[in-house]
Amino acid sequence: MQCSDIELMILSRLINKNPITAGVPTPFIRIFNGFEPDCAKEIIRKCQNALAKQMFTKREAQAFWNLFGTIVKIIKNNPDLEVEDIYQKIDEKTLEACQELDTLSHQYFIALVKERLEND
Repeated sequence: MQCSDIELMILSRLINKNPITAGVPTPFIRIFNGFEPDCAKEIIRKCQNALAKQMFTKREAQAFWNLFGTIVKIIKNNPDLEVEDIYQKIDEKTLEACQELDTLSHQYFIALVKERLEND
């Protein structure tokens, strides 16, 4: 196993811990604050549900891990980037391969990974 493989394994355990109860990741707050207050909790719930579905969609497992690895690599190489900037750096095919995720849920996932990398 290479160092990056170990990092991915550790991070996968952290993320798999329970993304549904994770709440709003700190890097996502700027995006979250742009939502209408009446809709904000529902939007977060939809992002969490999409992420959970994506994590357990067997036919797209490799796509999910490719996305995850790409996010980790971008964050490690550019730790000061905002969530939207990280999203823009991800290849369109990598994003599209995770069909359960839309733009907002991709960004939620990015924020969750970014927060975990910053706190560990």
